Amino acid sequence: MNLIIYYGGIIFAYLSKINVGLIEYIAVSKKYRKKGIATKILNYTVDILNNESKKKNIKRIEFICGEVEKVLKDKQDKHYFWDKYGFKKLDFKYIQPALDENKKDVEIMTFGIMTKIPGVEFDKETINSSLLKEILYEYYGKNEEAKETLNKMNKEINSKGNLIKLI
Repeated sequence: MNLIIYYGGIIFAYLSKINVGLIEYIAVSKKYRKKGIATKILNYTVDILNNESKKKNIKRIEFICGEVEKVLKDKQDKHYFWDKYGFKKLDFKYIQPALDENKKDVEIMTFGIMTKIPGVEFDKETINSSLLKEILYEYYGKNEEAKETLNKMNKEINSKGNLIKLI
């Protein structure tokens, strides 16, 4: 008999055109939390992203951004994890586009950048608004249902000027 135990997992993407990683979701089974598993998953993901960069003859991933719930049931655990990696929210109203026409946009998310990841340096206090739009369009642009939501976020980002603050 084979036994498979799932401790946790991650959903992420490598946006090869702009050499950026994007983390959608990271989770660890409640029984196994606070044992360093999420950190191991994240570090393994960073290794994968850096290897993808190297395939393009780039030394390492440019940076990693992520989606995080604004309203959390288990605030202490989740916030500690994201704070540990210096997650800083970008100062604009992020809306996660619906994944298909039968779903609704998700407005309980925030979008930000992880600033303290081993091997990935990010010491800026702002991000160029055109790069942020490029990230969002590369990630969601192929989803026809996302176009209206992307246009809303585009207007929001444009209203902030050339630089979006990390808060």
